[in-house]
Formats: sequence, structure tokens, C-alpha cells
Amino acid sequence: MSNAKIDRLEAKINDIMSRPTYSSTPAWQSDVAEMRLQIEALRSGKEVERREYRRPTLDARGALVLDGPNPADDMASEVERDAEHHEANYVGIFVVLFLLTVLEWKAAHWFGIHGKVLWSALAIMAVVKAMLVALYFMHLKFERRTVYALMVLPVVLVIIMVGILFPDSQQNVLQYLNRMLSF
Repeated sequence: MSNAKIDRLEAKINDIMSRPTYSSTPAWQSDVAEMRLQIEALRSGKEVERREYRRPTLDARGALVLDGPNPADDMASEVERDAEHHEANYVGIFVVLFLLTVLEWKAAHWFGIHGKVLWSALAIMAVVKAMLVALYFMHLKFERRTVYALMVLPVVLVIIMVGILFPDSQQNVLQYLNRMLSF
């Protein structure tokens, strides 16, 4: 049992260390250090005694217990769950971003579009590029669902603010946009 667990942990360590951004990612380095401690504990037959990493738990009466279960036991399964989603083709994403930038730069010249159509196309390409950067280079694609819930709140607040302020500025904004887009 323990040899299989040691083999799984060593495989996860090798997987994490083979990632190109391993040296600049403190969380992965911490995970590797904890897994190495767990391997040493399994080999020596002792439990990992790192109190600063133990999570507080509640006992049957609901009282707080500070010496809870060892998180090193949960870490291997957590790393197994999280390790699969960090496989992204960064070069491919960079090429797509580069092509979209060139397309934005030459859209009017190559396709002969102007005015509102050009501005709409540029806005759509900018949103796509921003999403690619946020999802892959900022690693938001690999975050838990709660991060997405936190990102929805500002969008809702912006929509509410625009809805509240739009009637006051409707006339001026429409005149300004018509002048700006009538190049």
C-alpha cells in the first residue's frame, strides 16, 4: 500500500517539476516539498508532524480541535485532481493572440470595412484576446467555480450603474457616439 502511494507521489513530483513554470510557481514548490515530507514519513513509518499545516476540525460535540487530520494525506489526491488541468498549449495561444493582433491592425485595409462594422469587429477581437489572456496566461481557466462567481458581481454592478446613469446622459452620449463613428 505504502509503496504504491510513494510511487504515485513521486510521479506527481516529477510531473509538477517537469512543468516549464515550476521554478517561478511557489505553490507548486510548496506542494513538492510537502509531498517529499510525506514520502519520507511513509518510508520511515512515522506520521508527518507539521502542526502549522494542520487544519482545525470539529469533534463530535462541535468543539474545535487544532490537531486535526494530517493534510499531507489529502494533498496527494488534491494534486492528482488539480494536476490534469494545467496542460495548456501556450505557444498555440500566443500564435492565436498574434494573429488576432495582426487582424485588428489590418482589418480595415484587407477587408475594406469602416465605421460601426469595423469598431464592432475590433471590440469583438479585443474581448476574445482578453478572454484568452485571462483564461490561460492568468490561469483563470484552472480556478474553481467560486472565482467565476466572484467575477460576475462586478459585471452585474456595471450593468446596474449603466442602467441607472443612462437616462441622464442618453442625449449627450448618443450625439458623441454618432460624431465619433461617422468618420
